[in-house]
Order: sequence, then structure tokens, then C-alpha cells
Amino acid sequence: MGFLFFFFSIINIYNKQNFVKQKINMSQKIDRTLQYESKQLENSSYTHMKLTRLSGSSTASENETLTFEIPVQAVNLARSYMTIDYKITGEGAAKAMWAFRNTVPFSSMQLFTRGGQYLCDIRDRCSDFFQIVSNCDTTDTELEEGSNEIEPLYPQKTAGSFLAWANGATATTAKPYWERVYLQQAVKSADPLNDINVKLTIPFSLFKNTVFECDKSVLFAEVLVLKLKVASKDDIGFTSTADNEPTIGAASLANDVSFSNIYTYIAQERNASVVEALNAQVQSQSGFSLLVPYPSVFQDQRSSTNQTVSLRLNKSHGSALKKIQSVCYSTAAGKNHRYDHHNTTAGAKVSEYYQTLNNNRLTEYNVSVSDGKDWLEHRQRCKGTPIYNRDIYLHNWFIEANFINYADKESDMKTRDTNCYGGIDLSQEVRYDVNATTANATHRWISVVHGVKLMNINNQGLILA
Repeated sequence: MGFLFFFFSIINIYNKQNFVKQKINMSQKIDRTLQYESKQLENSSYTHMKLTRLSGSSTASENETLTFEIPVQAVNLARSYMTIDYKITGEGAAKAMWAFRNTVPFSSMQLFTRGGQYLCDIRDRCSDFFQIVSNCDTTDTELEEGSNEIEPLYPQKTAGSFLAWANGATATTAKPYWERVYLQQAVKSADPLNDINVKLTIPFSLFKNTVFECDKSVLFAEVLVLKLKVASKDDIGFTSTADNEPTIGAASLANDVSFSNIYTYIAQERNASVVEALNAQVQSQSGFSLLVPYPSVFQDQRSSTNQTVSLRLNKSHGSALKKIQSVCYSTAAGKNHRYDHHNTTAGAKVSEYYQTLNNNRLTEYNVSVSDGKDWLEHRQRCKGTPIYNRDIYLHNWFIEANFINYADKESDMKTRDTNCYGGIDLSQEVRYDVNATTANATHRWISVVHGVKLMNINNQGLILA
């Protein structure tokens, strides 16, 4: 009996000591119904200033350059947007018209200071960049809310499935879930003409992993130049000789594409205290610093059944490397294949692959498409994006090497904090390779390298390190 009393006494003392330790390490949280102190909230307030092209015209033609100047104001690029409409003139009863809808009608997008500091420099491949990155990094909330750029579609197993054809969907593979609209159609018609009119309002925040996604009020202290180049008509649409099958008789557009309603709307900070604080910072010697995403786009063409894409990356691509996305495009005849990178059948383009960094494998095995290992490698990464399942992933197929463990993705908020360092140091050169077993054909590989650079704005100007 005495032994039991002694035993339980020891346990009681141990529990009390544990409880005391927990109290010491525990912070007290008070229910908000018992919090009475007042708080001062400092927040941004924006109005949009409308900018016209330096030429003063709101219309343009294919391959024309659009130039805007952003004045020295405290602005938020992520809250800014632009409008652009385009018209594909119909070709009558002989041709059905098709417009690509999961991209933007630009071949080039640059943002730079007059002193030559490039904050964004995507030349010649802007439509590819947007299509790849927005498919991967747009949130499912943005898709479901819908816009002229990211249109939800609830495809049926039969009617309407051709709208997803551009990325490989067919009547037998379409599933009942939300998915992007890949194509907009106008059937053959003699009267009225089967024109396609598209009205776009493009939020700059849709240019993921660029400076345009930085949701911050910034006083750049220099005039910024935004330069865009309108895409050619082959990047915008094509024709077919069948109404409901874009693969039959696919050909280039015969008529030119016209553009109108071209304006940029920049979100300008209106909170006087915020503007005053930003002014004080940029006028100081130490200045204002911010990490900004800085992408680089590479294009390679490869043939045969074994294709290797090699990239050598250094500090010109950023101070740190966050991730690399590689996409294998078809180069088959017919303009309908312009954005075709689906891999819906094992071996359709890539049957297996592996990646290396500085000649070290990133996976110990070859990643097979036929048994779904490619989806297993990317499933966690695709959470919170419009790529809900393996079927959509195969229609928008890509390979990604990620070096940040999603530290800058707040999944609960479904937003990203772009002001995060992380990744692989690029002070010394890094070599990245994709080794793929492919169908015996020529493929166009697009690789998007996502780096980060430190922007400093002080009384000497803007420097991107």
C-alpha cells in the first residue's frame, strides 16, 4: 500500500512539473470578444490612371510595337491591367474560324527604365511564356471566378469537347469538370461573315512570376517604359474546313487580324502617408529594396527518340534560381498545332524523362508517363491551380524542377509572396538538363527559368542586382 502511495505521488509531482513547464512556454490567447483596444490600420488606396500609347493611337496591326510610359508615381503593377480587342475576319462558307484563348496576343513584353535597367524582358516568346506559366501558377479561384482571359468550361463527353482540343482533349477524354477554354470557334457561314471578336481585359497579375505579380506599392523614382509587340496571326488563330473538327484542313488565317481599344490602366497609390514614406525611402542613400521575380525563356528544337535540353544558368538569370518549367511542343504541320503540348498518350511526345542538376539526378529513376509517375511528381505542386487532375495535367503537360519547396506559396490564402529569397545560389554557374525519351519526331522545347533579383531604388536611381 505504501509503495502504491509513493508511486502515485511521484507521478503527481511529474505531472505538476510538466504542467508548470507548459505554462512557462505557453502564450495566452484572448478571445476577440474580450479585446477592447483600438487599432490603427494603415492600408493602400488605389485609383487607376489611363495611359495611351506614345503614338496616341488605340489601334494596331500584327507585329506592331506598343509603347507606354509609366510616370514617376507610387504604383502597384499587380493591381494594374490593360485592354486590347482583336478581330479575326471570317473567310465565309468555306472555312471555320478558330482563335486561341489560353494565351495573350503578344510576342514580346518588356518593362525597363530609360537608363536601360530591365525589370522584365520576355522577347519573342511572350505568348508561350504566358500559356505555360498561367496554366501552372494561376489559382483555381481565378479560374472559377472567370474572366475574358481564364474562362471556365464544363465540357461534356460529346458536344463542346472540341473547345479543349488544342491541348489534346477529345470527345472520349473530356470529363465533367471546370477547365480552361482553349479555343473559340466561329462556324462556316456566308451571311453574316463568321468573324471572331475577342475583348480582353488583362490584369498584369496574370503574368505570374514576373515583376507584374508583385502586389506592392512601389515608387520606382524613374519613368518606366512598357513595350509590347503584337503577335502574328499564326499565334492568334487558324482556320479549318470542318465546323466541329479543327484538325481537318487546318491552315493559316488568310485575312489580317486587327487590334483596337488598346489602353493601360495603372493602379496609382493615393494614400498620402504611404506615398510620403516611399518618397523618404527612395530619397535616402540606402534606399528601398525589394526582391522581384525575373524569368528567362529559352527555346530549343530537338529530333530523334532521345532528346536532351541543356541550360547553363548564372547570375545574369538572377541571384537565386527558384524553379524551371520545361514544355515539349509539337512541330507538326498545320497552324492548329501552335500551342499543342499535350502528352495524353504515353509516348505521344514524351514517354519518360529524368532531370539533372550539375550532372546529379533529381530523381533516382526515370519518370514514366505511361504509369502516371509524371503526375505523382507534380500532383502536390498542382494543388490550388486549375490543373485539378491527371487528365488536365496531360492536356497541359510540363516538367518542373522546383528548388523552393513552395515557401513563397501561401496555400491557405491561395496567393504568393514574391518577396522571398530561397532557391539555388546563382553566383556560380549551374547546369540543368532534361533527358527525354520521345516519339521519333522534331519537337520544340520551351524552358522557363524562374530567378529572383534584388531591386534597389535610392537617390542614385534604380538598380537591379
